[in-house]
Order: sequence, then structure tokens, then C-alpha cells
Amino acid sequence: MIQPIRVHGMLIYNLLKRPLIHPEEEKDDEMWFGLGEKKARFGREEFCLCSGLNMGTLPEGFQEKEEVSEEPILTRYFVDENPSIELLEETFNRLTEPSEGDDALKMGYLLMVSQFFGMDEARTAIPSWVLSLVEDIDAFECFP
Repeated sequence: MIQPIRVHGMLIYNLLKRPLIHPEEEKDDEMWFGLGEKKARFGREEFCLCSGLNMGTLPEGFQEKEEVSEEPILTRYFVDENPSIELLEETFNRLTEPSEGDDALKMGYLLMVSQFFGMDEARTAIPSWVLSLVEDIDAFECFP
């Protein structure tokens, strides 16, 4: 059995602090780093492998969706239009019933996306586009 590769976030962070400039080799979506005598590239493919995020295209019509479900997760669990990270975490921790499986997955996705985009302060409101993103799980899994 092949063991999954684990990439430590601090490794990537320290690499990103030491970029090299190689205009003849570098593309818009990649960076080059010096590792001893070797040059290393960090581009879309490497980002995808390290983050687990999909760099594919969004499904057709994804941008135009206004109402994805009859009762969005926002109205089922939150009174506020844009809940905070703190409220989202509290709600996620309360979801224990098996029937709430999809909602637990959606809450987990919301937490992941909000942390990824740097909304890590507990009182930071989550933008409505992030909340609507998780309503269609298939579309979310195609989200870059």
C-alpha cells in the first residue's frame, strides 16, 4: 500500500519566503526557489498536490445559480446574514445526528474554506458567496 505524502505547512511557508527570479523559465502561475544548488518549481500542480484543492473549471452555470436549494444552510442554522467563524464552529460541533450528515459536511467545508482564505479571526463574518458555495456539493468539489 502506498503511503500518502504529508507536506508540512511550515515547509511551504519557508519556501515562499525565499523565491528566485527566473524570467526565462517562470510562468505567471508558478514560482521558483533555490534549494541548495538545485532549483525547485512551485506551480499549479504542486499547489494542488499540497493543498488537496482542485484546480479544475467550475461546472457550467455555476456562476448564475442564485438558489441552489429550497432552504439554504444559512437559513437553517443562522439568524444573521453572515455568521462569524466562531458561530460556524459552534454549530458544526452541535451537528451529531446522522440525518444531518450533509449539513455536517457543508459546515466542515465552510470552515475549511474560511480558514483557507484567511478568515481565521473568530468574529470575522463569512461572505455570502462562500455560504452559497457549499449548497451544491458537486460544484464545491470542482471549485478551484
